[in-house]
Order: sequence, then C-alpha cells, then structure tokens
Amino acid sequence: MNIPLNIGKDAAITVTLSEVLQDPARHLVTGTDPALGIGQLAPRGAGSAVTGVPVVLLLLRGTLNLTVAGEASALVAEQSALRVNAGVALAWEADASCALVVISHPALAGQEALSRINLATVMSPSASPPPSVLLTDAPQCKSAALQEASGLTFGLWEATPYARRGIVMGFSEVMYFLEGKVTLSTPDGTGFDFAAGDVLLAPEGVELAWESAETVRKFFLSVNR
Repeated sequence: MNIPLNIGKDAAITVTLSEVLQDPARHLVTGTDPALGIGQLAPRGAGSAVTGVPVVLLLLRGTLNLTVAGEASALVAEQSALRVNAGVALAWEADASCALVVISHPALAGQEALSRINLATVMSPSASPPPSVLLTDAPQCKSAALQEASGLTFGLWEATPYARRGIVMGFSEVMYFLEGKVTLSTPDGTGFDFAAGDVLLAPEGVELAWESAETVRKFFLSVNR
C-alpha cells in the first residue's frame, strides 16, 4: 500500500456498531500492520456489544451515548475521543447525525473499562523535522504523549506552516486532524488534501511529503511493529 487512506472515503463501513465492536478484525480496514484496524461508520439507533479487543472511538459528528455497568458516559460533541478495553459489556445509543471512527489494536488496553481521551490537553514545545528534509523554515512544534506502551503511542501534535520533502514512514500512523489543512504527496506527485475533521491512515512504508499553509493540530496514533 503506497498511499494514505482517507478513512471517510476508503474505509467507510456499513455494518452496525455492535458488529464492529464485537469483531473488529472482521470489519475494519488494515494497512501494512494487520493488528491495527480502522473504519468509519454512521451508527443509528441503539444496541449493545461486548468489545472483542481494545478500541479508541473518535466522534466526528453528533452524539453517542455509552453505558457501561449502569453508568452512562456520553461522547457529546465533535472532536471527542474515548478508549474502551476488551471484554467490556456496553450499551450504546446514537443520534441521527452521528459519525464515528473506530480504531482497534491490542496495545490500546487501559486501566479502566472506559476512559475519555482529552483532545484539549496542553502541549509542550517539541522538536521540528530535521533540517535535511525541510523545504521551508523550521516550524514551531508542540506535542503531548497521552499513552506510550508496547510500541503504540497516541497523543497530540501541532505545527506552524511548513513544507518538507517525502519521508518513508517507519511505522503506521492514524491522524485525526483537529485544526488546519495539509497536503500529503506521494513520490509520483499525487497530492492528498486533508482538513479539520478528516482521519487518515498512513501505512508503514508509504513515502509522504508534507505541505501546510496554516497551523495544523492533530490527534495521532502510531504503531511500531
């Protein structure tokens, strides 16, 4: 696979949320890492499930109410995220505008059955891309690691406008853009545009150049095999 996947276009799934949560490996799309699954769906109505593996839920639009062990936890707005462990029995109810991305990986397990991921976590200054790949002045970057375990890291990253030449991805990365716009290009010059609200999977081994004319902020989830 030598292109980034736009999850809303390339990994849209039509089965129910219950089916996805119970058997992610059957329904979610994978890149070069078979343990990392991802897909976007529009759950409607209500249902229940027992999660087959740990998952992260990214709420793009609408409202999704989850109930675990009689206690409700609601994803109530855009740009919300939740982690759910494997083996968790839950009930769900989605409104008519709900759009949701599901990410599965065994290393996503947390201490709690269900926990929120704070996408507004304060970030700290972090390193810019190396000068050898930059095509513009170095950007000002910030980041916050929210989990690092078993080769899997997820967190937040932000950079002011910049451009760099193509880099071969040494790991698979999911990016959920929270702010800004970016064009990612493959070696043949094909450009893929992403903006706030988009989710992509950049598979390990794909070569991508980056060009942004405005500040970009994203939630990322990367997996080193």
